[in-house]
Amino acid sequence: MCNFTLNCHNTIPCSNNQVSKLNKTDGKKYMIFRNWDKKLTGENLREQIAKAKEAWKQAEITQPRAESVHYNQSEDLIVIKLKNGAIFSFPPQLAQGLKGASPEQLADVWLPPSGSSVHWESLDVDFGIPELVAGIFGTKSWMAD
Repeated sequence: MCNFTLNCHNTIPCSNNQVSKLNKTDGKKYMIFRNWDKKLTGENLREQIAKAKEAWKQAEITQPRAESVHYNQSEDLIVIKLKNGAIFSFPPQLAQGLKGASPEQLADVWLPPSGSSVHWESLDVDFGIPELVAGIFGTKSWMAD
């Protein structure tokens, strides 16, 4: 079992809450979180897994999830049926990465089993269902244009 403490001295900033620590023994860099002073133990790991499972359960209850998705070519709409029975649709030109896509590309859409997002593999486009329902069809900078 692993049993070590992460600390943040002799670090190189990487992002807002992560740092890259240079190990003087092997010369490799490791990503760690700032201000993380817990020992990594089996108990802590089980606690974190339990918290993640609870967060997932809450998201399943409170966030919209998709049951199905398809492209309606005659109306030029992406149609998403939600697990609660509601239907959400939008024209593809509203969404970043979908404007100008062919009907075949738009029809090549799939959902993961969780129903939390939609994916267009051939276009390399992904959207979260809660974000789409909230009217977020791209990045902040893209939506500002």
